Amino acid sequence: MYHQISEEDVAYFKTIVKEQDLYVGSQIHKQYTHDEMELYGKYLPDVVIKVENADEIQAIVKYCNDYRIPITPRGSGTGLCGGCVALYYYAAKYNYLVVGTDNWSELKVGYFT
Repeated sequence: MYHQISEEDVAYFKTIVKEQDLYVGSQIHKQYTHDEMELYGKYLPDVVIKVENADEIQAIVKYCNDYRIPITPRGSGTGLCGGCVALYYYAAKYNYLVVGTDNWSELKVGYFT
């Protein structure tokens, strides 16, 4: 199971990026809740981290992997498919979810997008 962002996680991220590149709570601008197609909903992320180089990305991804924190990459937010909006899908009552009929990919219970 994934865990929710804690103050300890935020403190760690502050050791990786500059403080002005880390946004939490009321610091997160509403533009980060959706892309250009608001039809998919608006969801406030727990944290927004702006990275400057590959070392920062590597450190953050490694930490999130170690502590099972999901990451949703975001570009400029101009997409029209809701790809930058993280969603929680509760599938406990289902055995599996067919993702695509072209190659019959399966997503097992407990995976999140």
